[in-house]
Amino acid sequence: MALNGLVSRDIAGNVKTFTLHGEWKDYGVEECAEVGRVPDNDMMLSSLIRVALEKMTALQSFSLVGLTIYDIDPLCYADDVSVLLLESKKLRELNMIWSPRMKDVREPSISWSTYFGRIAGSPYRMTLHKIAIKNLYAHSDGGCGQVFDPSMVREIATIRSIGGGLDDNLSSAFLDPSWGRDHSYGLVSLKVFRSDTLSRSQCGFLGSIKGLERVYLIDTRISHQERLNGIDSPASSNCTSSSDCSNIDLKDGYLDAFTKHHGNTLRHLLLPPQWRLNTDDIALIVRRCPNLEQLGIGAEYEEFNNLRLLVPFLPKLRALRLLVSPDDRTFADKMKQLDAEGLHEEKLGAEPTLQDSRFLTYMGLGDIIFKLDSRESDVYVDRRRKVQRMSYDDVKHVEIWALDSADI
Repeated sequence: MALNGLVSRDIAGNVKTFTLHGEWKDYGVEECAEVGRVPDNDMMLSSLIRVALEKMTALQSFSLVGLTIYDIDPLCYADDVSVLLLESKKLRELNMIWSPRMKDVREPSISWSTYFGRIAGSPYRMTLHKIAIKNLYAHSDGGCGQVFDPSMVREIATIRSIGGGLDDNLSSAFLDPSWGRDHSYGLVSLKVFRSDTLSRSQCGFLGSIKGLERVYLIDTRISHQERLNGIDSPASSNCTSSSDCSNIDLKDGYLDAFTKHHGNTLRHLLLPPQWRLNTDDIALIVRRCPNLEQLGIGAEYEEFNNLRLLVPFLPKLRALRLLVSPDDRTFADKMKQLDAEGLHEEKLGAEPTLQDSRFLTYMGLGDIIFKLDSRESDVYVDRRRKVQRMSYDDVKHVEIWALDSADI
């Protein structure tokens, strides 16, 4: 309606600064892709913005700070966004979500130059703070170093994108050797890293930088609702063991990188559920990452007692989540058995080690979530903590739950 007002009324000529906020979701993308045309609502929005801008004769600046592009498909969309990216000098957040069609049919029709070629050919370098990609299936053009200023990037997310093999060099991602001679790629300001793939090169990259504050290594093979319903991962039937599915042999390398190079700064850590950490692994995290506020790990039921003894050594811990492996629900079934017997609330409320964890508020045991009453004061008479059962919707504001998904 606001755009319509600018177009239909005689006020656009008075506009000096124009900022476009909001989200846009395409409808009918699959149907349009079959015939290679752009959806009507996209064409209408594009036309409205173009007409409105043409009427703003006094416009001095058009500020675009964040941009999310959905369902990118060269077959369906003929729009050239390279001009928009080149002219958006204040752009700080870029999220690009491709249609999964190219990845599903192995169609290498995506080229970085299509989107960033104009920038690479100019002296301008994008000063992005956040870059997120999803469903990318493309080979690197080797020119990303001529597009972004890597020293400005603070957050990276790669979801369901090619570049997660054990021996890959992330050649399909936006990490480019021309950014730097070492494995850090010049990403000296990176604070947040989120990915659903594991690789030796990625592990080496994480060990080459310092100062990460939030790390989320997630499993997108199965949704949260499917976990609640007890549906096995579709990949599990093709694996001879859970280690085949989760690259379990990389666990020690990742733990070493996180604890050695990011231990003092790390506040959030979410690890793949297939990594069933033993007591030594958990003790390493607790000892070297004393400032953790949120922690999500996979652990066997036998390790639960040892974990209880280590939790008090994380004084800032606010949320703890013990994950269920999609390939082995033994832990989840044991938690549900205890829940059916009504033992969780009673045992957690009376647990001595939790009395000393004054900030611990949320605890997830498999698919079951609890909230513990806060302990803001050091002085209280009743040391038993009140325990309340919570739903998944109740913890959507807690990152180790909220960011454990395929959304970007």
